[in-house]
Amino acid sequence: MEKKKRRSIPLQEKSLPIFCIICGHPYTEGLELLGNCICTSCENDIVKSEAEDIKYLHYVYRLRTILSGLTSQ
Repeated sequence: MEKKKRRSIPLQEKSLPIFCIICGHPYTEGLELLGNCICTSCENDIVKSEAEDIKYLHYVYRLRTILSGLTSQ
């Protein structure tokens, strides 16, 4: 499996604040998924979570909002 490249956005290049789609905290580094950002902390939590975890439902809901943007276009 090919490892995804991480993208860090230098603060001086940002015109508007960018926030993590999962936790809402300011995004500085992590994944970009369909134009949305997921911070490194949330990315790690998603990878480690199991379907029985209460946070898992939150992750599923937030990721569905990203995917629903595809179907509404």
